[in-house]
Amino acid sequence: MLGACMDSRWPSSLEVLVEVPKGARIRRDDAGRVELISPLRCPFNYGSVPGTCAPDGEREDVVLLGPPLPRGARVVAPLHAQVRFVDAGVPDAKWVCGDAPLTPADVSRIERFFRFYAAVKRVARLARATVGSVGSGGAGARSGPTRFEGLVYR
Repeated sequence: MLGACMDSRWPSSLEVLVEVPKGARIRRDDAGRVELISPLRCPFNYGSVPGTCAPDGEREDVVLLGPPLPRGARVVAPLHAQVRFVDAGVPDAKWVCGDAPLTPADVSRIERFFRFYAAVKRVARLARATVGSVGSGGAGARSGPTRFEGLVYR
């Protein structure tokens, strides 16, 4: 699927709400509560498209290339690609935006990040299932495959 052409119905640009600045390790929810502390720094600004709802029930995700922006910043940026990602069996695509066209280095960084991210999510789910199976309860999380499926370009 890597390198496939985009759907002609994609917009040319998106409004992006920055949730995780480039270089940050902490992801917070809308109320400011810590949602995730990553062992790795985010290699790009990560955010969402306000007013949207993705199949996972959250706003549509966005990878925003360029310099670090503060959490809460809102920008309109040209759309270049989409990361095809499946999280626990649910499609969880991420738009890729930025002021400059994608470079081979950008593509490589995005692909490496999401392959690693998928592997970490699979390990975390297994750990939760193992811990959840001891005693009462259970994992309680969605089940299904988690994988990076490639990039689709504009």
